[in-house]
Order: sequence, then structure tokens, then C-alpha cells
Amino acid sequence: MFHLATFDEIAARLAQAIAEAADAAHVRAFEQAQFGEASADAIVDSEYYDDLAAAWSLVAGEHQLISPDAIFAHDGSVH
Repeated sequence: MFHLATFDEIAARLAQAIAEAADAAHVRAFEQAQFGEASADAIVDSEYYDDLAAAWSLVAGEHQLISPDAIFAHDGSVH
């Protein structure tokens, strides 16, 4: 049976995907800075998590969870 995700579930998955993408990007950047190039694993992880965050961003946008107005109105607080 297909499970329709709630707004909270979508928001949580988007937040997790963004955090994982940021972590993977930091690992990749660290390796590039330390060793002159990132490992294949760091590159693949970074690309995968970037794609995952982009996909969840699309889902959130389709459900109108994010919009330019909401992004610019955000005061920076974490709820």
C-alpha cells in the first residue's frame, strides 16, 4: 500500500538530506584540502547526498512546504 507522507515527514526527510549533503560536502572539501584530491568514496557520497537533497526539495516544493517567500521570511531560528 502506498503511504502518503505527511508534511512533517517530508520536512524531516528534507532536513536530514540537507544535513547529510552538507556533511558529505565537508568530507570532500577536507580531503581535497588535505590530499589534493578527494577519494572516490567522498566524491560519490557528495554527489549522492546532493541529489537526494535536491529530490526531497522537489517533493517539498510540490507540497508547497517551501517557497521563496517562506525562505526569505525565515528568521534563522530552529524550531
